[in-house]
Amino acid sequence: LNTSLAMKYFRADYEGALDNSLAAIGRFEQTAYRYLLAQHQRLAGHVYAERAEYELAEKYLFMALDNTHAGDPDYESVRALILHTLAMVHEYKCDGPEKPIAYLTEAIALLSDEIHGARRATCMMGLGNIYNEAEQIEEALKYYLQAAEVYEDRFLLADMAAAYSNIGNCYTKLVDFDRAEKYLNKSLELRLKAGSPSAISISYYNLGVLYKERGELEKASDLFLQTKEQAERSGNRQFLEMIEDEIADLQKKYKQQFSAS
Repeated sequence: LNTSLAMKYFRADYEGALDNSLAAIGRFEQTAYRYLLAQHQRLAGHVYAERAEYELAEKYLFMALDNTHAGDPDYESVRALILHTLAMVHEYKCDGPEKPIAYLTEAIALLSDEIHGARRATCMMGLGNIYNEAEQIEEALKYYLQAAEVYEDRFLLADMAAAYSNIGNCYTKLVDFDRAEKYLNKSLELRLKAGSPSAISISYYNLGVLYKERGELEKASDLFLQTKEQAERSGNRQFLEMIEDEIADLQKKYKQQFSAS
């Protein structure tokens, strides 16, 4: 299990982690240590979800749930992680918010603030994402703010930056631009100190969207150019296409402004 986790998290070798865990599942199918088997099955389900092989993902995740029982070591945390992954599968499938909300709500109920606060906050962020995608912005904001408070108490800087970014985006959608600017700048400040090029590019992009919505097109243009520079370093082609679309849209708005004047 440690080998699979190290391959996945330290080397980003998802295929190697999957192969190792599938071998362990086959070898130890009759083990008495079902809670360890469940963690291999959860990892396999996660990798299959990333590969968009959703039927296989659900198959292994349901097997993992069947192998978790109250009294197992770290039962609450492991079962909540499996539920969180199941929610992620349905989010990827875009088959509606009902199942992801149910899975994440069940996961949160398992986790206590004192012992599992950070993981509980991660599930809250997941709920925020589901509600945000469903355009229930006020509900999404509620969960993002709760998660941010937990991350601040534990001084988890990367998670704080992610929460601030999501909060800022919600305020942009709610046309509360001053609050949006405050939170998006806090996110960018943290990411400039310790974030990856990918995370920094997302913060620049979010600020660019804010200023575009605010009608400050020159600021938006500068931020989208900074976004592009960071995104090129991270090699995210899909994100680069989004940025190019935003830059093209800004150019149209510039022309409209020039024509109107």
